[in-house]
Amino acid sequence: MRKYITILLLVFVFVSWKNPDSERLKNIRLSYTKALKSAKAIKQLSRLSSAEKTAIFLAYQGTSKALEARNSNWPSTKISLAKEAYSLLNIAVTKDPKNYEVRFLRYSFECETPTWLDLNAHIAKDERFLISHAKKGLPIAGVMRAYFSKNEKLNPKEKQKLLNRL
Repeated sequence: MRKYITILLLVFVFVSWKNPDSERLKNIRLSYTKALKSAKAIKQLSRLSSAEKTAIFLAYQGTSKALEARNSNWPSTKISLAKEAYSLLNIAVTKDPKNYEVRFLRYSFECETPTWLDLNAHIAKDERFLISHAKKGLPIAGVMRAYFSKNEKLNPKEKQKLLNRL
């Protein structure tokens, strides 16, 4: 009996540790929403997102690099951080191409990146994915709604479709 309880506990711990909505991921999402408004929160987002190499963690790690680039004063630092963010976001999408949150993070990065950097090759593809797969109950839906409502790359019909579905 004791052996079965131990096995059940181990299975429970393993499943909850790998659960995409774990406490760590909830903390990362909270840090992300804070980092959008505060430079101080970017370091916490970077630290939390570097804990694992799953697609969602890599996407937030890339996003933290993008936010660091946004806040940097040196052009060369901005560019190198942006390239690092682009690479991490692309790896994340490759690992989990159907993850809406990962695709949103890459899309929002690429939309905000100047075209002369040539780091926005996936905007149209991600936009089609986001429009066709939008649904209620996504973890950072509030951030997504706010971003899409201000996004000028979407036509009004697409924007309304997205906002209605989120």
